[in-house]
Amino acid sequence: MKSSPPLSGTARRAALLGLLAALAVALSFLEGLLPVIPIPGAKLGLSNIVIMYALTSLNLPCALALAAVKAAFALLRGGTAFFMSLAGGLLSTLVMAGALRLFRNRVSFIGVGILGAVAHNGGQLAAAMLLLSPALIGYGPWLLLLAVAAGTVTGLTLNIVMPALGRLSRG
Repeated sequence: MKSSPPLSGTARRAALLGLLAALAVALSFLEGLLPVIPIPGAKLGLSNIVIMYALTSLNLPCALALAAVKAAFALLRGGTAFFMSLAGGLLSTLVMAGALRLFRNRVSFIGVGILGAVAHNGGQLAAAMLLLSPALIGYGPWLLLLAVAAGTVTGLTLNIVMPALGRLSRG
C-alpha cells in the first residue's frame, strides 16, 4: 500500500486548526449538557482549554479564529448569545495572549486560565449590559468568583493534557 506524502507546514497548521475548532465546538456543546450553575449563563468554559492550547502551539490569529468559531456556534442560540460569546471570547483570548507574552516564564496555565475566565466573564457581562440591562452589573462579583474557579479548572486540565497534545502536534 502506498503511503501519503507528509503534510506541509501550512497543511498541518490548517488541519490542526480544523481539529481544534471541532473540539472547541464539541466541548461547548457538551458543557451545555452539564447541570446549570446557579448564575444564569455561567459555564465552566472547557472550550477555553482549546484556545489556551492554540495560543501556545499556533498563534494569536489562529486562537482568535477559534474564538470566532465558538461565537458562531453560539449563534444557534440567538443573536444575544452570539454577541456575548464573541465579546467574551475575543477579550479572553487577547488577555490570555498578553499574559503568555508578558509573563512567559512567570505565569502558569492556571494563572492564564483565571485571567482568561475573568476577561471572558467581563466581556460577556459588558455585552449583556449593553444589550439587555445595565442592572446586570450585580452579577459581577458572582461572575468573578466563578471565573477564578473555572479558570483554575481549565488551567489544571491543560496542565494534565498538554504533554499528550504536544506529542500529537509533533507527530
